[in-house]
Amino acid sequence: NAKADAYCDYFAVHGYDNTGVTSGFPTFAGWTALWDEVQAGNNPKELWMTETHVGYTNFDNALSVAVAIHGSLWAGNISLWTNWSFGDMQMTNNSPNSTFYTTKNFARYIRPGAVRVTTESDYSDLITTAFENTDGSFTIVVINKSTQSAPARFIGNNLPVEYKMYRTTKFENCLDLGLYNMNDGPVAIPGKSVVTFVAEETSNLTIDYVPDVTVDKNSGEKVVNITGISNGAGSTDNLTLTFENDNPGLFSSISVSAIDPAGTATLTFTPNAGMWGYSKITLKLSDDQSNTRDVSFYIIVGDISGVIEPEKSDVIIYPVPAQESINILVEDIDYNTITISDLTGRVFRQTNISSSFVTLDINDLPSGIYLLELSGKNKRHISKFIVQ
Repeated sequence: NAKADAYCDYFAVHGYDNTGVTSGFPTFAGWTALWDEVQAGNNPKELWMTETHVGYTNFDNALSVAVAIHGSLWAGNISLWTNWSFGDMQMTNNSPNSTFYTTKNFARYIRPGAVRVTTESDYSDLITTAFENTDGSFTIVVINKSTQSAPARFIGNNLPVEYKMYRTTKFENCLDLGLYNMNDGPVAIPGKSVVTFVAEETSNLTIDYVPDVTVDKNSGEKVVNITGISNGAGSTDNLTLTFENDNPGLFSSISVSAIDPAGTATLTFTPNAGMWGYSKITLKLSDDQSNTRDVSFYIIVGDISGVIEPEKSDVIIYPVPAQESINILVEDIDYNTITISDLTGRVFRQTNISSSFVTLDINDLPSGIYLLELSGKNKRHISKFIVQ
């Protein structure tokens, strides 16, 4: 009704899309369809969740509520979330239960007026929601739906570097874990947990995220382009760019240029002949007022001629190097999970082992060195392999 539509600014819903709650299913198609529908016409509306309910029996219910909140925010762009009943959802015998605390991971640190920041995850069971609050604080909520711990690494332009961490698990109630610095490397997100990261302030200086760089061990001199450098107002006046290298022996030379007036610079490096490994490079931008911003990335120097494996192993991986897929022959069926990650800890694949022979599709993985981990109740095996 066109006349009624003109007077309606909010669209409130009761049910919600549960597709993303299940393991390995990160989409929330129902929420996205609702959002698209209320944006149609001449009077787009805010989408509100005003009545929902998940009864509390155990921590799985609490995690489902957290994932449902995430889905409504991430896929439904909702502006408000509240549930139908507090007493039997967030309370048990008049005391806060785990649903209270998984809800707190959102509600306590995402404040009225916050603006959502787009987030994506490379690992389907690790889902994230991020917000910038009106007081300048920045909040990232990370949910790990799987039973396996997963390393997480935040990637994006001009993100805050230091965060307070608050974690809820079956045995922890929004526990204060202290500070996390992004430049310290990946942070472990336990299986079936909700972890909130809160940055209370961030630098005005800007420098774009630099992707990890993978090169052959005998590749010669390489150049990394650095962009987006400014004082936050579009100028490069009085800015200085330096770097730190945590593995200096990997390179015969490495240096950073001066900052161009256009806000660009270059890092030039040459790997030592015959050596391979990886190094964390931390770019450090500063001005004459002692303001700073750091950006870290990895240089991975590989050996595409093969891969080092244990002398005796019950795991065979081929072909080496790999391109489209990799085959894993497991002689010991005590392993039950396969995880593929890069040398920085970022997880790209995780799957269960159901037979002694497994083929994994890797055609979307960038060239480089990867770690393949097999784990079981009392066993663990790690191998390296190359994607060419």
